[in-house]
Amino acid sequence: MNYKPNTVTVYVARYKLYISDLRRARAEAPRASSEAACTHSSTLAVCSCTCRSFRALHTRTSVSSFGRRARAEAPRASSEAACTHSSTLAVCSCTCRSFRALHTRTSVSSFGRRARAEAPRASSEAACTHSSTLAVCSCTCRSFRALHTRTSVSSFGRRARAEAPRASSEAACTHSSTLALCSCTCRSFRALHTRTSVSSFGRRARAEAPRASSEAACTHSSTLAVCSCTCRSFRALHTRTSVSSFGRRARAEAPRASSEAACTHSSTLAVCSCTCRSFRALHTRTSVSSFGHRARAEAPRASSEAACTHSSTLAVCSCTCRSFRALHTRTSVSSFGRRARAEAPRASSEAACTHSSTLAVCSCTCRSFRALHTRTSVSSFGRRARAEAPRASSEAACTHSSTLAVCSCTCRSFRALHTRTSVSSFGRRARAEAPRASSEAACTHSSTLAVCSCTCRSFRALHTRTSVSSFGRRARAEAPRASSEAACTHSSTPAVCSCTCRSFRALHTRTSVSSFGRRARAEAPRASSEAACTHSSTLAVCSCTCRSFRALHTRTSVSSFGRRARAEAPRASSEAACTHSSTLAVCSCTCRSFRALHTRTSVSSFGRRARAEAPRASSEAACTHSSTLAVCSCTCRSFRALHTRTSVSSFGRRARAEAPRASSEAACTHSSTLAVCSCTCRSFRALHTRTSVSSFGRRARAEAPRASSEAACTHSSTLAVCSCTCRSFRALHTRTSVSSFGRRARAEAPRASSEAACTHSSTLAVCSCTCRSFRALHTRTSVSSFGRRARAEAPRASSEAACTHSSTLAVCSCTCRSFRALHTRTSVSSFGRRARAEAPRASSEAACTHSSTLASACRGAAS
Repeated sequence: MNYKPNTVTVYVARYKLYISDLRRARAEAPRASSEAACTHSSTLAVCSCTCRSFRALHTRTSVSSFGRRARAEAPRASSEAACTHSSTLAVCSCTCRSFRALHTRTSVSSFGRRARAEAPRASSEAACTHSSTLAVCSCTCRSFRALHTRTSVSSFGRRARAEAPRASSEAACTHSSTLALCSCTCRSFRALHTRTSVSSFGRRARAEAPRASSEAACTHSSTLAVCSCTCRSFRALHTRTSVSSFGRRARAEAPRASSEAACTHSSTLAVCSCTCRSFRALHTRTSVSSFGHRARAEAPRASSEAACTHSSTLAVCSCTCRSFRALHTRTSVSSFGRRARAEAPRASSEAACTHSSTLAVCSCTCRSFRALHTRTSVSSFGRRARAEAPRASSEAACTHSSTLAVCSCTCRSFRALHTRTSVSSFGRRARAEAPRASSEAACTHSSTLAVCSCTCRSFRALHTRTSVSSFGRRARAEAPRASSEAACTHSSTPAVCSCTCRSFRALHTRTSVSSFGRRARAEAPRASSEAACTHSSTLAVCSCTCRSFRALHTRTSVSSFGRRARAEAPRASSEAACTHSSTLAVCSCTCRSFRALHTRTSVSSFGRRARAEAPRASSEAACTHSSTLAVCSCTCRSFRALHTRTSVSSFGRRARAEAPRASSEAACTHSSTLAVCSCTCRSFRALHTRTSVSSFGRRARAEAPRASSEAACTHSSTLAVCSCTCRSFRALHTRTSVSSFGRRARAEAPRASSEAACTHSSTLAVCSCTCRSFRALHTRTSVSSFGRRARAEAPRASSEAACTHSSTLAVCSCTCRSFRALHTRTSVSSFGRRARAEAPRASSEAACTHSSTLASACRGAAS
């Protein structure tokens, strides 16, 4: 009797143990899933990758995969598989690129989502359609929650099975349950497909093709302010897969890479480098070339990290800066990553990585023996001034005098792009940041020309923007648009500003640096004077208005776009005018004075009440001011067309991208002070009301906390989906959602580019921050700017400003803490700002943290 029960007990115990182990294994698998295994067929240039444990996380099996060893790097560029872990999420996403065929993303996490989830998440967003020529793939991402399943497996989300086909045509759809984003890319290794959906990573099919060529995958962990980016396209372009990347065009990518995750392609080389910025730490570029770096490194590097990876074939250099504290030496010299020592040479050669232990920033620069060199590092946005110079040679160099709040900027670009944002310029040192915001320099590349224009803003003297494109713009458009651009001039006595809208396409108004970029000081005055610039996304038009009650500060105009983060804030604050065309569901908004700042004309226009939100979604225009900066950013939403972001900061989004994004759009903004992130999902179809002002979308309930920390917005009108999640201001990285920032891949890039700059005025307890997007837009995140609760707006304007981009990863978050003391969000990604500041802001805030936990909460709340 005893024996039998004992035996049974033993068996039961063993069985339980077995089951436990099995579950663990199973869980592992999922996580591995999570992890993600990617396998390519040799035809496609197979890459296999396995992410094991998020904790330990397993190294990327295949170097080429993406994750690849620096050594492997070169090969990997060929095949690429990138695996990235987010220790927080225990997710690893991996991407097997085959520049040939491109590989399937097996793991959900891989793009962080469960494989199963993948489909849905693909659902979540984006629709991809290919032309038969290109090897069409259609994909639809519906809802982030349930949202709808990925229509086409290949699309992105594709089933592993489907993958093969998809390689041909490929469309990949990926969801981020947290963000409820799905990006999808139709690859056609041939033509590779167009990205139909904005969120999809919104990017344009056109761009897609090129991107297919190159491939680079970047993944962030949400903790780090994840940005994932993928450069596809073996042919030419590569799609920016990451939302934060902001999906942006490869071209735009580069700049945005700065900020966010930037992916750049050299059609010749079929190279794409991408950089994921994370304001927190900024995150490592997953792609070997991109940045290929390990998930693990991610965390540290996010802190400090900058990873640059080049494919030598592609003119790849990889570099990795590890820890911001200690920061980790560049693993591969050639990688570009090379040792700090090697750095110098490498700068010559390729990539230089530099850390600032204080900031926990490392900037690295990948030169490209060919042409470009991608600045992968967040600092990359901030990247060394030194390295900058060379690149400046290449491109455009901007220097400010210290008096003025110097900003130096250099545009590199092996082919066309890469924009040298210059630390001050954009990424500038956290320290420099404040001044530089003042000073700011924006660099823009024209991938075609390999031109970059840069402008140094100095609120003091402010430095003229050399090139409008400098940030604005489309690489192509860049040149023209610079033409187009609008210039605004102020007469300090009259507080007058004149502005001219250029617009490469339709012209885009250059509102004038001062208008926008203007000195923080001037800002207040300028608010009086103000100039607002508005773009018509269709036309790529921007109108600008110079506000500024005191000195007024000229509206720089979206194209201005790029303008300095610092200046941006002010100008966004002060300025910005948003106008919609009726087609788009016009909204006009005007932000007047930073001091008094001018009320949002349109409720929706700015910041409208949550209630108003819905309408505003339709037309909406949101205007936010940062009293300190006298910045107001405004966004015109049109759920229909959704509006173009008129304000550079506003969302400065490309006019073009705007429309799409309008469809889906979701904007997420953090207010470090409040630790709020607001996000708005626009769905032109359904458009989604802004639940929480701060979250933007966030659960009302969650709102409080989440405002602190999160905001999740998810749309799925059909495609017109926008999901956005603001995580934790601590970690936060706001999920801007590609749609969120809706932007089309094209716009995306810029924004990634842009970064985010946060400036505080202790007196006013105002901080404005600007997320630049070099492509088009850059969201003016400032709390007041954006996210602000309508109610909160005033206060938050006072104190807060949160800027977060995460179209995919390409996130720039910035948080200004307390309006009293408030602490500026330095975040590196923001524009490299300090990790240190980050912490405070985290304190203050809490902002946004990504973690699957939060993501789940957000999703749940959102739904």
